[in-house]
Amino acid sequence: MIRAVGNHCSIPVRFLLSHCALEVKFVEDFRRIPLGDINLERQLYLDSPQTDRASFRRKRSSVRIVRSAKVDNREFTVAMYQGDNAEREWKEDVERYMDIRHESILQLYGTVRCKNIWAAVFHGADLIPFIDFLKMVWHCPILTCYVYGYVTHLRHSADRYLRSTFGRETADCTVLINPSNGRPCIDLESGHDVAIDCYTTTMRVPYWNLAEPLSPMEMAAPTKLTYIVETLTLDQYHEINCMGVIL
Repeated sequence: MIRAVGNHCSIPVRFLLSHCALEVKFVEDFRRIPLGDINLERQLYLDSPQTDRASFRRKRSSVRIVRSAKVDNREFTVAMYQGDNAEREWKEDVERYMDIRHESILQLYGTVRCKNIWAAVFHGADLIPFIDFLKMVWHCPILTCYVYGYVTHLRHSADRYLRSTFGRETADCTVLINPSNGRPCIDLESGHDVAIDCYTTTMRVPYWNLAEPLSPMEMAAPTKLTYIVETLTLDQYHEINCMGVIL
């Protein structure tokens, strides 16, 4: 709280120290990127005050738009904040991502501050929402089932990391996919995920027995799909083909 004292404003020392510490960490550990260096491309999804279901159960009052973008001809994913309390919510989200480093979770690259626009810039080129990636493979029930299982497997890995480090999980998140390798990249501050965990048949797909699960792109090879089909029982094969795709 800022208090007026005479003709001056009195700002609590704790607030100033916290703000300064955050600014120092921005400068030391992450890049400050000029807004003009960001070339926005396509919108991936939007979190509005009405639709957001952030995993921290915090009601969002600003608008958060996630887009693909380029900075100096390098591809990134950018979350932009505008509207009521945008700066506060941007800072809270950025502070959380500053402490997180996991291959299946968005990794912070830098930040943007310009008048009434704030943004977080993440590593990750040409990411697409999980549901869009799923539409690319839904014609093949076996591969669709494998994609669900593969993403669930890596999401569980992220859950173990978050539980052991921060005491939380990836509930109500948005799963993005790198289409070049099929690997998931989780946005913890959004909630546009489909019900991955309800596709429970994937738990019986034999890729779980592989020492290192293959990415969906590797598994799409005919020889790999043949391996999966050959290790299924007849009942499993028919069950997967009859389940359809959860969209």
